Amino acid sequence: MNSSLPAKATTRPFSWSLRREIWENHSLYIAPLIVAVVVLFGSTINAIHLPERRQSALLLPHLARRAAIGMQYDIAAMVIMITAFFVGVFYCLDALYGERRERSILFWKSLPISDLTAVLAKVTVPLVVLPLIILPIIVGTQLGIMLISTAVLFPSGLAGTTWTNFNLFRETLIIIYGLVVTA
Repeated sequence: MNSSLPAKATTRPFSWSLRREIWENHSLYIAPLIVAVVVLFGSTINAIHLPERRQSALLLPHLARRAAIGMQYDIAAMVIMITAFFVGVFYCLDALYGERRERSILFWKSLPISDLTAVLAKVTVPLVVLPLIILPIIVGTQLGIMLISTAVLFPSGLAGTTWTNFNLFRETLIIIYGLVVTA
């Protein structure tokens, strides 16, 4: 064994196929980010009347109060998850159509799949990569909404009501479950 020879570099075709799919499909992360920015902008505008709504929400019973305070966070998560679902559907449709564009003569090549590595990469993107992209976007959006509502409610003395009635950790676990089920 000669130690002066460089170590043979291993190629990782699956990893590179996965990276290629992400590089070629910017909508996987751009569309959810745009929706998150729109949600944050809407929450900022919606925060104008937040102190009055929060005072009326605090008069509700415990579970109804938590539901009323947490509704905007749930809606933000649902909107981003629905966007991710449609992005995933259109990604899958484009992946099938892209494979059919080759129009090979061979029977096996004329099927809507080319080889195992490409198929695994194309399946991994909507089932694994897209939920991993969406989770931090949703949690970041919810944290942004919490910070906006805290800043708006701080002068009225109601800033702590957001943090006591909305559990971000529990909500993150629910979002993870929803992303797994959706995938």
